[in-house]
Amino acid sequence: MNKRMQTFQTTAELLTIYTALTVLIFTAAGCSGSLRSTAPLSSEQASPSQDLSQPWSTPDSEDMLLPEGLKDFDNFGTSLAYDDNLLAVGAPNTDLEGTRNVGAVYLFQKSGIAWQQIARLTPDPPQPDSRFGSALAFDGEVLAVGAPYEYNPGAGNASGAVYLFTRNKGGWTQEVRLSAEGGSPFDLFGSALALSGRDLAVGGRAVDGPNGERDAGAVYLYRRDDRDWALQTRLGAEADPFDHFGHALAFAGDELFIGAPDTDLSQNSNAGQVYVYQKMREDWMEQGQLNVDEVRPQARFGAALNVQGDLLAVVAPQEYQKPGPMPPNAFAYEAGWGAAHIFERSGNQWQWQARLFPEPADEQYAMWVNNAVIITSRGQARLALSGFGRGGIIPFIQQDGTWQAMPELVLPEMNLIDGQALAVANGQILLGSGFYDIPGPGGNALQSAGVVWLIDW
Repeated sequence: MNKRMQTFQTTAELLTIYTALTVLIFTAAGCSGSLRSTAPLSSEQASPSQDLSQPWSTPDSEDMLLPEGLKDFDNFGTSLAYDDNLLAVGAPNTDLEGTRNVGAVYLFQKSGIAWQQIARLTPDPPQPDSRFGSALAFDGEVLAVGAPYEYNPGAGNASGAVYLFTRNKGGWTQEVRLSAEGGSPFDLFGSALALSGRDLAVGGRAVDGPNGERDAGAVYLYRRDDRDWALQTRLGAEADPFDHFGHALAFAGDELFIGAPDTDLSQNSNAGQVYVYQKMREDWMEQGQLNVDEVRPQARFGAALNVQGDLLAVVAPQEYQKPGPMPPNAFAYEAGWGAAHIFERSGNQWQWQARLFPEPADEQYAMWVNNAVIITSRGQARLALSGFGRGGIIPFIQQDGTWQAMPELVLPEMNLIDGQALAVANGQILLGSGFYDIPGPGGNALQSAGVVWLIDW
């Protein structure tokens, strides 16, 4: 199947799903790690509390983090970012004062064992259908929020924007709004974000290339000077049509990882690739690409990224799992369920280490892997996979250099789509589920209102 046809079929199927849900967010199958967000995933050093060799306790309503005033189709939990005891949660389909799908971001702070809502951030001025909160990145006193469907004069609908908020004594203040110079309709600038100190990376996964390569993708690097954010460079000139370069982003010190999940490799369409850039003084230089020895078509390797210390997890949400070739025209939800590839830093190189994936007992309820998050503590590494379909958490633990699967956590009353966003905070997994129906008064549910599950691990 050629790339254009594959992209068309994927998008057509997703639009069918979204019409039923009355939302319009690209999923990992279509173009964006961004049902979740494609925001980068957060993790931190913490002491694990869950014995992964034992069955998990099924979460209940006390393990659900919900904001005040949640409504139908807000999609709270679509994106997550955690830093310094603060959690930001995106709800990109929130309506504001009669304006549809503006979006909102909720801030929570942990006090003891409880999370307290401390703020709700909205863009100024609000625009309809901007989907503010589709992507998030947190670093200390700065929060970056993507609004990839926002309109810009001269650029058009869904050209996209990024808002920077800073913390001060009075709370959080909108500092600046960024948009791409020379933007075009449906660039989706702000569909992925990564923030490290004074460096901000913004993905525009549908930006056309310098020679008109359709949906090649681009990444914009900004540098903060006092309160100003100046564009340093734009990466992605080498991307081919429909590569979606910048679909996912992650910083590791002076390294920047960029996912291009629809890159063709060795005649394998949409196999996917991850680019590694190194910061050299004020410039960003490409150091190479990461992929796997066994390249698989339609795998979309690089749709999500998570890095912790010397470990990097690269998600391939459509990677085929069964022996033999993938059946013609089959999608991952029909035949395979995705995987996470683990790379380990060795000197200045990243070496492939393992391929991890769920093994469902019943194919009818298989998980389609969408996200991965790593935590390291006391020389031990753990990894959690989440995804669409059955949902829940698939944990793995690294022992003696090998990864072992542990008992699965299945959430109660699972919806069809779940597990869009992951973060780790103080020994807890935070699992965002933006399409979850929340039980309401009188037995009526808030449809696709969304939730964040708090899971000790």
